[in-house]
Amino acid sequence: MLKAENISLVLDKYVVLSRQLEDGRDVGISCEYMGSEPDRLFLKFPHKRRNMLRYFSEDKEVKVSITSPSGLITYDGIILYTEPFPLIVVSYHISNTSVEQKRGDLRIEYVAKINITYKEEEYKCLTENVSSSGFKFVSPVELPQDELVEAKFFLRDFKKPISMTLKVINCFKINKVTFNIHSKIVDISALDKKRIQKFCYDEQRSSLENIE
Repeated sequence: MLKAENISLVLDKYVVLSRQLEDGRDVGISCEYMGSEPDRLFLKFPHKRRNMLRYFSEDKEVKVSITSPSGLITYDGIILYTEPFPLIVVSYHISNTSVEQKRGDLRIEYVAKINITYKEEEYKCLTENVSSSGFKFVSPVELPQDELVEAKFFLRDFKKPISMTLKVINCFKINKVTFNIHSKIVDISALDKKRIQKFCYDEQRSSLENIE
């Protein structure tokens, strides 16, 4: 059962707001997480993207995507306030959510090479965070939502890349040549899944041991 306090356990510094426009286009923006209450989020809108605020004005319905301990969670929300800029307050609905990762699946911040094949062309990408259920990565090509792509993931100390199929959950434009992709693993061998799980837990343990 998803609880309201999960929304305060944001693993990623940023929360993604997205919505579909009347012409069918999807727009999204990454806002810095500033805090939360049981039914609302406090976010900092990026100064450099202030022109995007016209898409996220008060009373607009949005999707709120958060990387939490449960994985990538998407909430339905409504923009309550956008003043004083850059503060933005979003009401969210716990009763209507989708969880893209299973509880207990550890996600870590980790930069590694991941190559994807899209329309028979291979593109070199870099991960931002990693789990055995999916990746957040930076891509040089825009990928449609729900698109299936073949991927090769290169982990440190592994002689061969791990092959898998990814499903695109969200794709947001960073600039003209770079896109931020949230993805879910839909096909991977049981052995390779366990290898990624073990790697994530080993990395976390190593990080904790290095804390003075």
